[in-house]
Amino acid sequence: NIFFREIVDPVDLVVLCDRSKTYFSERKFLVFELEENSVDGVLSIGAFASKAEMPPNSKILGQVMLVQIPWLPSMQKKKSGFMEEDEYF
Repeated sequence: NIFFREIVDPVDLVVLCDRSKTYFSERKFLVFELEENSVDGVLSIGAFASKAEMPPNSKILGQVMLVQIPWLPSMQKKKSGFMEEDEYF
């Protein structure tokens, strides 16, 4: 099992979004904009079990297709103490 330390600093991600899918889909990550943040250009990403759970006054801009996360030092595996496991995994 690999356990990661909590990441507390901001991290840049690459998010590929299908902007043609501007409708609600259950349990899919959606890119949306809240009406009060539209002037600032702030976008949010979230997944919801039902449309009622979405924030009010939000506009769906697309559906997340892929997220690329950079390798971070906090993702480095800790030594287990067993040579065989540390050598191959």
